[in-house]
Amino acid sequence: MNEGYIYLLIAIISGCIGNIMAKESKGFTKIIPSTTGAIFFLICIYCFSITLKTIPLGLTYITYSSILVLFTTLFGICFYNESFNKYTILGSILVLSGITIIYYKKN
Repeated sequence: MNEGYIYLLIAIISGCIGNIMAKESKGFTKIIPSTTGAIFFLICIYCFSITLKTIPLGLTYITYSSILVLFTTLFGICFYNESFNKYTILGSILVLSGITIIYYKKN
């Protein structure tokens, strides 16, 4: 497996944690979630840049942003009781379909 995908996974996970901490910081009024979020965003940017050594920018970015949005949406639904409807589900299915098509056509 290309090591770029390992760094991409770390970037996605740390980006998701950074997003969660941004919400927990209540507009950066809480110091620990604010600091934790900033640290995880730095990890995210570092790993993302390492990923770009082996995976093209377009493919990296579409994968990173799409999966990050899906993970963050699922986390919000599961842990913050954020609402979802048929459009959220349809949009998520379309995003996953798009990623699948891109990777299928890549090979």
